[in-house]
Amino acid sequence: MNDKRSYAPSAWTICRIGRRFQSFLDSRAAEFGVTSAQVPLLTYLWEGNEGHTQNEIAKALGVDKGTVSRNVATLVRRGLVTQRSSRYDSRACVVSLTPEGERLAAPIAQITEEWCGAVSSELGSDGFSAWTATLDRVDATASQLLAEGSAF
Repeated sequence: MNDKRSYAPSAWTICRIGRRFQSFLDSRAAEFGVTSAQVPLLTYLWEGNEGHTQNEIAKALGVDKGTVSRNVATLVRRGLVTQRSSRYDSRACVVSLTPEGERLAAPIAQITEEWCGAVSSELGSDGFSAWTATLDRVDATASQLLAEGSAF
């Protein structure tokens, strides 16, 4: 690094924010019987990505296949998603929402909106847009570095 800036404090701040969001989700989503680990998977499906394989979901969410598999199994037991073999690859499982899983979209989205509104309230709408755009760029760069196998 040529300049004197230390990026570590920002990285740890991002991690702390993520952990706090998970804690918030765990406490608020518990009444619906889901955990913070399951909410991203459900959100991915609610956003119109039904019929994707567990591998596609893992890649989109940036988590390992085992995590998706465990969460899908729990959500199947809860009756929130279904799982079936892909018609293109019998080794792959396709995940879809059940009506009960679809019913949770609005209340879980409300919980997420409540969190985002509270933590960004001091930014104003222009600040929030800039913050979101910055986070999207950081996320895209991090994803690209991981995909390239960069050792940083």
